[in-house]
Amino acid sequence: MPVPADTRGLDNLAIHSDSLQQVELIDLQGLQQLNIVAPALEELKFTHCFFYNRSQPVASITAPQLATLAWMDPYDPSSVYLGKMKRLRLLWPSFFFVYGPDSFPYNQSCLSLLWRFKVIECLMLALAYPLDIDDYHYMMEDMTMLPDITILQLIVLANGHAFGDSAFHVLRMCSSIKKLMLSFVPPTVVEAQTICPPGCICGEHQNWETEHLLLNRLKEVEVTRMRGSEHEVTFVKQLFNWAASLEKMRVVFDESVTESVGKELSQVLRSFARPEIRMEIHMYM
Repeated sequence: MPVPADTRGLDNLAIHSDSLQQVELIDLQGLQQLNIVAPALEELKFTHCFFYNRSQPVASITAPQLATLAWMDPYDPSSVYLGKMKRLRLLWPSFFFVYGPDSFPYNQSCLSLLWRFKVIECLMLALAYPLDIDDYHYMMEDMTMLPDITILQLIVLANGHAFGDSAFHVLRMCSSIKKLMLSFVPPTVVEAQTICPPGCICGEHQNWETEHLLLNRLKEVEVTRMRGSEHEVTFVKQLFNWAASLEKMRVVFDESVTESVGKELSQVLRSFARPEIRMEIHMYM
């Protein structure tokens, strides 16, 4: 049941259905109250409906068969009630900002939702770097634990910054994963620099390259939209070192990578791989 995006004037929405299996709510600006009772519901996507509200909205969701929950909105357990979900397989919380100002509320929404679940099969976690981070604080220390997961989909919007430490921080808390899906998101501004300026504070967090990490259950890695930056290549190289039992690595380049650059980058990546690892490298798909 998709509701038309960018709907305005809808402040109270109640959905009660015994047969409904999918709900998608996007940009319902001004929504104040949400009530869902759907015993057969399997997928719920909730995006930018509470985001712009000045007052605290209220939600109550009863969906015991829910398998996929994508919540791209503020989440406060005191006002958003999520009933028992026996079959939750995939959780996708809102972006976690690696750098931010004092009194930054958005990350707390992400963390509160993450801490709501102890065990899930797949976590889709997005790490975002603002374009200019010089006046911001490093926020990764606020992320102190993650659910017990089998598959990690890690989305990195680095905007040219060094992202290795933040991604390492996440992997260190879910070192028993069997599959990693790493996706690089292009800069949010087309004209933005792909390399941060000298002296950027992102360079202060580089100790991760010498720290020990054992991903002894990791069998498969997928890397998508790789552009071949120094930060990307260094991190992928470390994955080979951390994952002693790795069996398969699949890499898909970003559409901006030319054929000649792709061939050169492919040779570099294959030089990192052990003979027993099956490598698949593709141009943009």
